[in-house]
Amino acid sequence: MGDLLTPDGVALIPMIGRLRPPTSISAWIKTYILPCGYCPALSEVTTAMEKAGIEQANIEVWRQHYALTLRHWHDRFTA
Repeated sequence: MGDLLTPDGVALIPMIGRLRPPTSISAWIKTYILPCGYCPALSEVTTAMEKAGIEQANIEVWRQHYALTLRHWHDRFTA
């Protein structure tokens, strides 16, 4: 991926990940959220970025924002 950016390019990499060490995803997540997906550990993503020569300028965890989003989706769905 690093070779796809210009020297001053910026990449935004959104993902559903985990803060725990790498492991397989739970059966519930696999069934209801990401049937064919994988939730990488933050350490896996940062290691891959390092190998690709991508500088990490900012990492944000939006877990609390996502919980609020889900609450709004639920409220609108049930309404």
